[in-house]
Amino acid sequence: MEEYDVVIIGAGPAGLSAAIELSKHKSIKCLLLDKNKFLDVSTRSWTTFNSLVKKYHCLDCVKYRLNQVMFRSLRGSAYTVDLGKDFLWVLDEKKFKKKLLEKVKIEKTEKTAVIKIIREKNRIKLNTNSQDIMTKILIDASGDAGLCRRMMNLEIDTYGYVKCRILTGCNFVGDTTPWGILLTKKKRNETFIAAWAEPYSKSRVLIATESYAHKKVNPKVNDLILNKFMQDKDFKKIFKRAMILREWDTKYPLTPLEKVAYDNIMLVGDAGAQSTPLMMEGIRPGMFEGKIAARIAASAIKRKDYSFTILKKYQE
Repeated sequence: MEEYDVVIIGAGPAGLSAAIELSKHKSIKCLLLDKNKFLDVSTRSWTTFNSLVKKYHCLDCVKYRLNQVMFRSLRGSAYTVDLGKDFLWVLDEKKFKKKLLEKVKIEKTEKTAVIKIIREKNRIKLNTNSQDIMTKILIDASGDAGLCRRMMNLEIDTYGYVKCRILTGCNFVGDTTPWGILLTKKKRNETFIAAWAEPYSKSRVLIATESYAHKKVNPKVNDLILNKFMQDKDFKKIFKRAMILREWDTKYPLTPLEKVAYDNIMLVGDAGAQSTPLMMEGIRPGMFEGKIAARIAASAIKRKDYSFTILKKYQE
């Protein structure tokens, strides 16, 4: 059985950020693993702020620039937010991941799925599809999959329910990304539903609805809002000749976990429900959390103490 000081699950922005930080510590034995190939991507596009793109020298990954975000309520009101100097870039997800992977100097393995997480004394044992792994500290950056959340039965109160469509043949012009917003009430609970569009190019656009509620939202409601959004007078010209390439439903935890550090374990980014689309992007906070977790892990390894007493500094 292979033994490590630190194992990172997930090679998304948070996991890669942690791996880059731990690459500075040559004496610490680390492993980055992912259930997919490292350069496999889901959408081929991410949105993040100008400041992060500059920090990681990733201008060559840029696909589209967004200077403003337009909010329009389906009840009638509308306004535009100027993003100023820290505007948004739409990035090519594959290129961005490749750029970050070049900075990772620790051991890494792809197509390795974690099947079970077991605590053994003061270590964590991972059963994977290829081998068993033992580690002193586990950084869970598994994203919405939330491996530790699921396997440790950590409860989330509120989920975001998302319906997405990728459209082609669109006519996206200008540098503004449009949002449509609708508030609806279901008995005692209020459900917030936002429809939004993000360009991948001038002809290809991702549109989606996000519903935030304590109970699962009827898929027909998301369909209704998405269709209304496409017919809104301010956005209709974008979707005039659009054809649907792909459509899918998903959900993600919306309520942040109050506790994201345990004995031997830290939950990073979406795995700890720390990043949410309400901030317009989750890449920057996820990468920030990954960096902090890696620093705390390195400190804990040097002190030979992997308990919550030390790891709670990440939580704080």
